[in-house]
Amino acid sequence: MKRSACCSLLVGVVGTACTAPPNQRQFLVDETRLIAVTATPAEAAPGTAVMLQAYFAAPQGTPLDQQTTWSVCLAPKAPSEDNAVAPACLDASTTVIGPGSAQHTVTATMPADACARFGPDTPPGDFRPRAADATGGYYQPFRVDATPLARTAIGMARIVCNLPSAPPAVAQAYRTQYRANMAPQVTLTTPARVPRDSEVDFTASWPATDAEPYLWFEATTDGLTQRRESMRVNWFVTAGELPFDASLVDESNPATSVTITWHAPAEPGRVTLWAVVRDSRGGMAVQQTDVVVE
Repeated sequence: MKRSACCSLLVGVVGTACTAPPNQRQFLVDETRLIAVTATPAEAAPGTAVMLQAYFAAPQGTPLDQQTTWSVCLAPKAPSEDNAVAPACLDASTTVIGPGSAQHTVTATMPADACARFGPDTPPGDFRPRAADATGGYYQPFRVDATPLARTAIGMARIVCNLPSAPPAVAQAYRTQYRANMAPQVTLTTPARVPRDSEVDFTASWPATDAEPYLWFEATTDGLTQRRESMRVNWFVTAGELPFDASLVDESNPATSVTITWHAPAEPGRVTLWAVVRDSRGGMAVQQTDVVVE
């Protein structure tokens, strides 16, 4: 069974077990960075509680003390807006939830009108519903401000909303049969010690049931079908070289792991690795480990 954990993030995370994306060296942690924002549960109904958590990475592995302040964004973006969120989400158009805990967590409430502001239920005076993502989902933005890092990130928590633009019987069946997303679990397998300037494999894996089936409305037939989540792993490391920044297992691929080859640095020392695993419906998990270069 999957743990009920995690969300989607708009902070520099990015791609196939077969086809690797271009290497932009986003994997290299050469300064303190916020690498993930998760939500528990991974998909929540309006008016219900969601726990948010920020994850940091730093060149020394364990980041220096950070303090987080959390807010909920209430400004939907205009249809003409290209960014993932409205610019107002990065300024005054947020409602402060409060400071995060020592583990950078906070418990928030999914706004009661989240499906109107960010989903398919058009609010009064607005005649255009929001666009769904590639899996038919909608997301509530939450903002986290980190100090002394002086960084702002937007985490996107998936909302349980009704199915728009479907015949009434189909919409009712969707409400009855749809199962909210649960986040994946991840296991990170690495050697404990490696020779300097060598090449070694890192593997991120998850249970087969974590790539969940989900209901999909097929507009061309006005019917419901089942699809399967794709999985994506973003890699972060404090030293050495990786051939690409992320790995993807698409929804037609039954693989339950991805492996990447790391070139260890020429200098000895402790290196920290992070794997951020996310499914295509916004569920996310983070795993961290250390490797000693000898």
